[in-house]
Amino acid sequence: MLVDIVLDTNVLMHAENSQEARCEQSGNLLQAPKICTTKLCVDEGFDLNESRNRSQIGSEYLKHLRPAQSALNLWLTWRERSE
Repeated sequence: MLVDIVLDTNVLMHAENSQEARCEQSGNLLQAPKICTTKLCVDEGFDLNESRNRSQIGSEYLKHLRPAQSALNLWLTWRERSE
């Protein structure tokens, strides 16, 4: 069983793009927080407030994922459980 996982931003982006060949698989992966205890990892210093954020992974998520995207909402839910 996976204890923790780091997701590249493109996986989250693929889940939102129906034109992407990996859309379904990416979307399925994002449903995992609802059914497992695996924790999402980002590098040290992550903060939703961009002025305090020192995480490169978190910065990429915040830069590319938009509030209306379900991928961002699922990621935030997963992240809250991981803290």
